Amino acid sequence: MMKKTVISVLMLRRTLFMKGLWKKFERLTSKCYTYLAGDVTNEDAWDKAYEVLVEIVREGRSQNSNYAKELYLLDDGTDYEYDVCGWLQDYLDYLDTGKQYEKIRRICGELISMFSWEEEKPSDFRFYIASSFGAEGKKKEALEFCEDWYKKESGNIMGATALIYARTGVGDFEGAEQIVRRYISEDGACTDENDIVYMAAELLYKVSGNKKAEKRVSQAMKKYEKEVEAYFSGMDEDGLDFDDLDDDDLPFN
Repeated sequence: MMKKTVISVLMLRRTLFMKGLWKKFERLTSKCYTYLAGDVTNEDAWDKAYEVLVEIVREGRSQNSNYAKELYLLDDGTDYEYDVCGWLQDYLDYLDTGKQYEKIRRICGELISMFSWEEEKPSDFRFYIASSFGAEGKKKEALEFCEDWYKKESGNIMGATALIYARTGVGDFEGAEQIVRRYISEDGACTDENDIVYMAAELLYKVSGNKKAEKRVSQAMKKYEKEVEAYFSGMDEDGLDFDDLDDDDLPFN
């Protein structure tokens, strides 16, 4: 009986500790957005919130080794009360605005190592890493990273897009176009599934001086943008909420 009581007390303490960590995370993330709204920089709040998030995962796994094996489970397990995934993206965007590229790579690397990624791929974080190399002018490092990524996930459109940018950055226009052609054709349409490839292709053709291809890609993108704008304008007139729609419901897919 005594043993069960002790175990119950310990479990209660751990539960309360976890709740305390989540509340701390909530307070810190609230500060992050308060400072952003006031156009005030407070890196400390962002960094501390991230540290608390790491502690939450560590503490959760000390109780259950399977705790939040996938990143999305942090939101799923808290009824999306804290929008962890959304906040992480905002944090990385904040660091990108501050040109803190090494920190971006460190944090993305930690997040990739922290979760199993069996159900979802860490494509967003890998794209941040690739972009940070490019923004820093480290074209060789960007190319090596993207080549390795594409080799492991040749069907990943974000990895393919990153490689197009990387090859364009080092002047390998032919190699970049090889990737482009795997995803878009001359008479193909720009959609929400391949628009990121179109953006990369537009830069490729602009840098390489292929004005004909650049114009074709640009026109396809403008047509897609007009379709999106027209669709959502129609929804506004009908008083519909497009946040509740699935991607499959969109007519321009």
